[in-house]
Amino acid sequence: MRPSLNIQRDQFISLYNKGYRYTEIAAHFDICEASVYKLRKQYGLPMRRKPFYTVDEKEFRRLYNEDVLLQDIAKQLKISRSYVYEIRKRLGLLYRNTGWEKKGCRR
Repeated sequence: MRPSLNIQRDQFISLYNKGYRYTEIAAHFDICEASVYKLRKQYGLPMRRKPFYTVDEKEFRRLYNEDVLLQDIAKQLKISRSYVYEIRKRLGLLYRNTGWEKKGCRR
C-alpha cells in the first residue's frame, strides 16, 4: 500500500500559480517531481509552458550553430529539452545527428 500524500491543496495551487518549478514544489512538500505532475493533473491545473516568443531566437541560433549540446541549450535558456526540439523545428534548423559521426558511420 502506498503512503498517502499530505498535501494542502490550496498551498500547492498557490505555489504552482506563483510560478514555482516542479523541483521547488517537490522539495517544499518533500515529494518527488512525478507526484507534483500527478497532483497538477489531479487539481486540473494547466501546463505551464513558455511561449515560443520568450526564447531569444538569436541566442538559440547562436548556441545551436556553435554545436552546443541540446541539453546544455535547454539549461542555458531555462527550457525543456523537448521544447529545444520544437524550437529547432520551428526555426527550420537542420537536424544534427552527431551519433553517426561518433560511430564512424557515413551517410
